[in-house]
Amino acid sequence: MITNNKTLYSFFLFGLKADDFKHFEEVVRERVFKLLIESGLAQSQFEKILESMEIINYSKTSNRSVVASMNDMKRQIESYLEIGNDIYEVNRKLNKTPYKAIGYKYPVKLFSEMLKS
Repeated sequence: MITNNKTLYSFFLFGLKADDFKHFEEVVRERVFKLLIESGLAQSQFEKILESMEIINYSKTSNRSVVASMNDMKRQIESYLEIGNDIYEVNRKLNKTPYKAIGYKYPVKLFSEMLKS
């Protein structure tokens, strides 16, 4: 799972294989592009995201609120997949759920606002 710390906007990357980790950044860009197309964000917004992904920085978070939210998301992902949601629907639902760490706001709304600034 890839999560933006400020907005909690998240992408659940599924089906990764050992070889995918040899060129992880390329795989992330490709998967994020596919998920953005399905996300419902405006094309101008996801183009801005892709432009910002020239260099990808990723790390573990030390923010306990973000970690707690990601643990909640993990449980949601398991439930959504169990009832037969496809991965795109899972990602949409994750980002349309309010989380305590961001003041019970919606990640998709905060992420969209961030892209406008």
